[in-house]
Amino acid sequence: MLFLRLPLLVLLTIISAPIWAAEPALYQAIQRTIVAQLPTTTVSYDIEILSPTKGFEPLAQCDEIQASFNQPPARIAGRMIMKLQCDHSAQPIYAQVHVSVVADYWVAAHDLPAQHTLTADDIKIVQGEINRLPRHALLAETETMTLYLGQQLKRSIPANTVLQATLLAAPHVVNMGDDVVIELQGDGFSISRVGTALANGAINDTIRVRLNNQQLLTVKVIGPGRAIPL
Repeated sequence: MLFLRLPLLVLLTIISAPIWAAEPALYQAIQRTIVAQLPTTTVSYDIEILSPTKGFEPLAQCDEIQASFNQPPARIAGRMIMKLQCDHSAQPIYAQVHVSVVADYWVAAHDLPAQHTLTADDIKIVQGEINRLPRHALLAETETMTLYLGQQLKRSIPANTVLQATLLAAPHVVNMGDDVVIELQGDGFSISRVGTALANGAINDTIRVRLNNQQLLTVKVIGPGRAIPL
């Protein structure tokens, strides 16, 4: 078993010199593939190669080793299987690795009630091993802020709770029982009808409405009190 601690953006430190000197391309291929998928908020990471080194001997003569994930992981953390191949060979070799990642993530800055709309003041960025976080924990990345600020909490949470995607939902712009204007537009014409929402809906949600003639219609919510027929 080999263990290597690799601080991000720092040159690779060889821990086991004889093995790394013998097969540097193998480890560089694994490292390169893993680093390309790390979260942008990564501070440091550890790669532990669990497979016996003897199993890698067929790769010793490779001019170039290609490394990929046997199954694309949802998050680069924990134990995973990597597929290693020579540039001229179709027969892969599989390596089991364990990756530990320290990165920035979101927690609640204070107690937050259910149905609260999340703002920047409600979050606190902390640093820790994401291996230990819930599966849907929100990392402190730019796209995370774009996607989740403005969403509403499904339930109340205490301060310092790890924020998760599954705790949040887009705010409803249509509530059950609301009047909904159903808009239909085409070349040279525009028609609208009013119905009653039979469910709550956020933008892009599909709900059913009841028209004045009692007809049921499936629509897509496009804004507060507005929808288009499907």
